[in-house]
Amino acid sequence: WQTNGRQCSLRSVAVNGDEVGVTSGANFLTWQNQTFLNPSSGNQPFIARFNKSDGQIIAINKINSNGDDFGTALTADAHGNYYVGGRFAASLPVGAETINSRGGQTDFFVAKFGQSNCNLSTTTFDNDKVKIYPNPVRAEFFVEGIDEAEYEVYDVLGHKVQLGKLKSQESIKIQDLSGGVYFVKLNSSGKTETVKITKL
Repeated sequence: WQTNGRQCSLRSVAVNGDEVGVTSGANFLTWQNQTFLNPSSGNQPFIARFNKSDGQIIAINKINSNGDDFGTALTADAHGNYYVGGRFAASLPVGAETINSRGGQTDFFVAKFGQSNCNLSTTTFDNDKVKIYPNPVRAEFFVEGIDEAEYEVYDVLGHKVQLGKLKSQESIKIQDLSGGVYFVKLNSSGKTETVKITKL
């Protein structure tokens, strides 16, 4: 489609239940009855969602940014959440914080769009006693404060990538996983704790 007289190419498409989402970047966009305008000259990443059956637009949600930025990858999980990845050149506001690019001309972001399955924990351990080290992790990490537990490792899209049983003084080995952010869910004696780790 055309945006402000320029061609806008879609970067990624994802089917999510009864709707379809697309992502790209634009500084001005009108699609059916939905419009957004970036007051600066750069593009802002967005997710446009429409009904899978009739093509009617549901919403256009943009990520406010301060550069020439794009959504480049989009997927959905089993809970109906979208995950958008993309590039940004300067900074992205995230709540009360701001993420600044440190990657030269562009850096990469991943954002969750949705509210389902945000908290995997029910009854939790005492956070002062449960420690994971080292974190970031190269090949293995240790859990302090739990003698034995079952564990599951999830990627940022909620896919279970590893599971096992942890015994006292043993480490959890993740050397075969790609670098990135993961969530470790620990289950012991009916209590659950989920901890974020970074794999180098």
